[in-house]
Order: sequence, then structure tokens, then C-alpha cells
Amino acid sequence: MRTATIHIPEKWHFESRIEWHYNWVEYPLSYSAHAENPNNTEAYFQYPLLRLESTEVAAQLNQYDKGRKLPPGSRLPTGALSAPPQPPMQALALFIKKVRRDVANLKWIGQQDLPDLAKVLKLDPSPKQHGVAIKIGYDLNGQPVEEAFFGVYYLSRGANEE
Repeated sequence: MRTATIHIPEKWHFESRIEWHYNWVEYPLSYSAHAENPNNTEAYFQYPLLRLESTEVAAQLNQYDKGRKLPPGSRLPTGALSAPPQPPMQALALFIKKVRRDVANLKWIGQQDLPDLAKVLKLDPSPKQHGVAIKIGYDLNGQPVEEAFFGVYYLSRGANEE
């Protein structure tokens, strides 16, 4: 089953991973990939879809919601992680801190709103999509490197949508 087509130079090293999680009722497939240039620190990383979910219960219904509160980061039956709503840049920054937590000399270089990122990536259109990018720098094997992270953020408030 083809899940993605990626074009990279022939000499690069490529690895990908497909994981099935049959108990994740909404998105049971998780795909990730990375490619590295063997001649320098140039690389490409594609992380699995990161879904964060938070459910707020109206005050008059709190009596029926006892014991359902999950700590942030807990996996929900849908496959999403339990997390409070956050602005797009803050959500991407938290992801970066998680995946690059062990690098030396981490520094934030810049950030940018990319309103057309979802369209460029040919994602299904949605009025609440927000493309963002953050560029960081750090030391890798004693050499300074720069890395850019891109994400398309979507916030749905369900029935409480304004």
C-alpha cells in the first residue's frame, strides 16, 4: 500500500515507518520518515500526525464527568493526546522542545506565519487551518546547524464553534 511518495537524491539514506494502531478509532495509521545526506548534516524529517484534544464540560454537567480527567500527554481512544488548546506557534514550539530536547546549544532563530501552507501541501481545505514555521539552531557533532519546522495547525471547538 502506497502511503507517500518522496523524491530525494539517490545517495541519501532513507528510512520510513508505518505503524498501525487498531485501537485508535479516528486515525489508526501513523507514518514517519527521514532522509539524510551522508556527506553533511543536511536531512529531512517527516513526523507522524500530532493530534491534541481537550474536552471541556459545562459547569452544570461536571457532576457526570468525575474521574475522566486525564493528565496532559495521555493517549485518548481516538489516538490523540490529551492537551489544552494552545496558539499555533506555542504548539509547534512544544513539539520542537520534545523532539530536540537533547541537542547542545539550542537557540530560537525565528518564526513565521504561513497562511497558504495547507494549500501548498494540497491538504483538504478548512477555514481554521493555520500554517506556521519555526527555525532553530543547535550544535550537532560539534558543528552548528540550522533546522526549520513547519506545521499546519487546526483548532476545532466542536458544537461551541463561533
